[in-house]
Amino acid sequence: MKKSVYIIAALLVMCAAVPEVQAARKKAVRNSPAAGLNYLDKSFSVYDALQKRIWNYAETAYTEERSAAELASLLESRGFTVERGVAGIPTAFVASYGSGAPVIGMMAEYDALAGMSQDTVPYRKPLVPGSNGHGCGHNLLGTGSVAGAAAVAE
Repeated sequence: MKKSVYIIAALLVMCAAVPEVQAARKKAVRNSPAAGLNYLDKSFSVYDALQKRIWNYAETAYTEERSAAELASLLESRGFTVERGVAGIPTAFVASYGSGAPVIGMMAEYDALAGMSQDTVPYRKPLVPGSNGHGCGHNLLGTGSVAGAAAVAE
């Protein structure tokens, strides 16, 4: 009889621990490097479409209204608080998520260059000769920074 009581008690203790073990596993998976990669994989189409739109806007420094608005709105949709027009620059913003430490900062560049219009091919082929374009890939840098921030927050 004593043996049966010990077995039943052990089973009850193990059953009570199962939810805690499952919660710990979920937390470990969520905090693993693979979690960020999984987020980026499942969200690729969102960020790919965004970088293409920013490529097409080709807005030069201090005039990136559509690019800034889309990046900031996307971060807001992911739970970030966005302060627009920082440092007196209408197209600059700071997005914040969470509280406490550590504090992680990411910078996003999304301006185009004057006279750098370019088709999406690996050789010089202006879409509109003399027009603005992303000669340095800032459409990708801005989008990648936002995607990285969202992945860390996830």
